[in-house]
Amino acid sequence: MLLKQAIRFAIVAGLFIMAGSFGAFAFPSISNDYVLVIDTSEMMGSNINWVLDSYSNLVKNQIAPLADGPGEINVGVVIFGQRARQIIGLTDAYTHLDAIVQALGTRYISPISEGASNSSEGIDVARSILSQGHGFRKMILLSTRYFANTWNTETRNVPCAPGANSICARVAFQNACADANRDGYEIWGLEISHFTQDELPAQEDYPYALQQCVVRAERFAQASNSSDFLNFTKAMIQPGLTACVNVGFLDDLDRNINDRVDTPEFFNALDFWIGGCVPDSTFFIIVDLWINGKPISSSDLRTRIHTRPQSLALTTTLTKTQFTVRAESATSIDLNLFSLSGQRIFNQSQNGQTLRWNLLTANGAPLSNGVYLAQIIARGIHGEIVSIETKKIVVMH
Repeated sequence: MLLKQAIRFAIVAGLFIMAGSFGAFAFPSISNDYVLVIDTSEMMGSNINWVLDSYSNLVKNQIAPLADGPGEINVGVVIFGQRARQIIGLTDAYTHLDAIVQALGTRYISPISEGASNSSEGIDVARSILSQGHGFRKMILLSTRYFANTWNTETRNVPCAPGANSICARVAFQNACADANRDGYEIWGLEISHFTQDELPAQEDYPYALQQCVVRAERFAQASNSSDFLNFTKAMIQPGLTACVNVGFLDDLDRNINDRVDTPEFFNALDFWIGGCVPDSTFFIIVDLWINGKPISSSDLRTRIHTRPQSLALTTTLTKTQFTVRAESATSIDLNLFSLSGQRIFNQSQNGQTLRWNLLTANGAPLSNGVYLAQIIARGIHGEIVSIETKKIVVMH
């Protein structure tokens, strides 16, 4: 309870300063920790090089560049399976893994680890790696074969018994997921098999797996295109990309359908808020529900969910910056300017849909060269929030 009260105080005091912007996507401006958990079992066959190549591209092209922003990106790699030692020794596979480390430079939590032999142990090793990091968001990307078979409808409620290895594996996996979720870690599941796409077995149990363990699951076959892999992982590493969907937000807010905002669900809602998809008034209702354990049904959240923010135009000259909100319902604009350390150095409000700022601080001094975060809040006629967007501004005189 003391931890929750401390977090609540931090939020009320201005946690929104941690919203950054990278390109067209909203992204938290503080560090994020990732662990890539890769199954190298024999069933994956020659597919392993495709898997490692996809991971290498993911890290080099999607994750590593984000480390150039306000937050440091930390990544760990866990290799497990019967072929782990042999795979690491293969020239092609090692080249992919070495490329991952080179792309990250010193920005990784730990080097490659072999301290696991199955998905459950892989998740546990990932948790131990993440516990060493200080990131705001901690995520596990688990790639394994037959991901949802662990959640087979016929066995998921059967007690683990001696000799029933598949059932025991299922229970171990459930426990590993529960421990990770309890610690606030997000798990994203990738099922990668040696089948072609047409040969993949029918999958009917994803909803249960999604509710009980992972944020999202996806299937890839040996013939899958690497771009498909990257499209999936973009949604993971850039949470503002697809977050602003009403039904998606409500479903994720009560993922285990217990009418409560549990801790992992709260931090998921926090991502929606940082991405500008949820107005302050709605988010603080969620904070209250989370801290006090109130039923979600006791609130009016379903009538408050905010859709994707209206677009924002930004024009600059040598002496001023102009923000224009393209939203018919906006009647005023608030500007909050922060340094990358989180210090607010300027704020201004203006009626209408356009706000002009002369690049001066609150004390009237010229803004120093550097990178800043500008939060723009558009408000309606009664002061209600219409949209929130964050832009990264580079000042060079």
